[in-house]
Formats: sequence, C-alpha cells, structure tokens
Amino acid sequence: MKNHSIVILLLFYIHLATTTFALSNSVLGAKNPVTELTEGSGLVQAVETSLVSHIWESANTTYLFHERGLVSQITNGSHTQVQWWEVYAEDGQAYLKLYSEKGETRFQITAQDNTQWVALANNTPLAMKATPIHAATARTTAMRNLVGTWSSTMYPSHLIAHMESEQGKSIVSVDFRYSIKANGTFQKTLRVNGAVHQAKAGIWQLSADGNYFILHFDNEDKSFQTYVVKVKHLSLDELVLDQALVTCELESKICGQMNTFFFNKR
Repeated sequence: MKNHSIVILLLFYIHLATTTFALSNSVLGAKNPVTELTEGSGLVQAVETSLVSHIWESANTTYLFHERGLVSQITNGSHTQVQWWEVYAEDGQAYLKLYSEKGETRFQITAQDNTQWVALANNTPLAMKATPIHAATARTTAMRNLVGTWSSTMYPSHLIAHMESEQGKSIVSVDFRYSIKANGTFQKTLRVNGAVHQAKAGIWQLSADGNYFILHFDNEDKSFQTYVVKVKHLSLDELVLDQALVTCELESKICGQMNTFFFNKR
C-alpha cells in the first residue's frame, strides 16, 4: 500500500516536551504509495479507508493511521511509537502489518466493522473502539485554526546579540515560520538577518484533544524525524508552543535557552 513519506499521530496527554523518532523507507523497497491491484484489493482498500478515517483504541493503546503509510501508536498514554502500516488479503481475510527496522507485528482483522483484531504472534484478540475522525470536534477546530503561515520573532535580543551564524556574520534578527497547509503538509523556515537559513518540509498532525502538535520531517537521506510538541494556546491568529523544534545547530543555540514560543498568523 502506501509506503512513502510521513504522518499524523494521535496522542493523549503525553508528557513529552519533544520526542524524536526516525524511520527509514529503505526497508520499504521504494514502493509507490498506492495499493497494487491484486486479488482481494477491494477488501484491502475498504479496510484501508476504514483505518485512516477513524481513531482506534484498545484497552491501553491508541492508533492513528495516515494515508501515506505511517501509523502512530501510543501506549498507556505516554509511550509513542511510529511505524509503517500495510493491509493485505489472504484467502478472503484482511490482515494488518505494522513494521519498522525493529521488527513487525501482524493482526488479522475479523469483524465486519474492523473492530476485532487478532494478534497473530499469540492469537490474542483485541477489541477496538473506532471513533470517526470528524467526530473529534476539538481536534477538527484546532486543525482548522492551524492552517496558515505562522511567524515568531520573539527571540529576545539579548540571546542573539553576541551570536554569529555559521557563516560568521553577526545575527541581528531571527524569524521562525511554519506554513501549515490543509492537505496535511507543512514547511518550516528559519530566516536569519532576513535571509532563509533553513527550510524543511513534511507532514503534520494534531492529537485528538488538540493539545499536541506532531510534525514528521522529511530528511534528505529518505528517513523521517518526528517531533511532538505541546500546544499551550491556539486561536485564529495566535499560537503558543511549549517547546522549540530544533533541527539545526543554529537553532539549538537560540532555542536551547527558551521554553515557550509565541507565533502570530501572517
């Protein structure tokens, strides 16, 4: 199925300021992120559609599936794991595979509404609760408010007064921007002295309660870095994040001395 690129996770009250994961799609064989038409593909596509359009919860684990092949798995409300997912069919039955470089887990999906998963490793059944994503109203409102371009120039002047860029130039101004699109993609841009210093892109998601911002950065080496950041405040034109997303050496110098970042919509 879809084996490229990156995603949205689902988090419930995660006590992480910033958490980093890496996934390489070298294990995917660089397949096209579209399900191949094979016997049983109608069943496969029906299950895929169901998975990406619902929030899935068992007794202690929550799953959020992204249509481009990533799944976020949150266990006991705090431990987060990012994996690839794939649905396949054998003998008229649907199966779900979750995998990364660390290994894989397979389930048979037995119920017509896809709410009964059976772990093949030990034949353990899991009763899943499926909540339509559109029913998570807090998340829907927050996602709508997030779309747009956000800019932060709140780096205190005393933090950058004696700093130099990697090119040895004195830093006079720093502008940190997110361009967040409704299609689930984003671009993060760091401007130093008015010029673009770094630009990185990827896929964004938001937790079901709207309290955590999840960004999957697409690295040049075809691996993906995932950051989880608490949203302290969000309105139509104001965004406050509890932690910076440090993705370069210069940012680590600046952001390492601050915990709260204020953004305004441009």
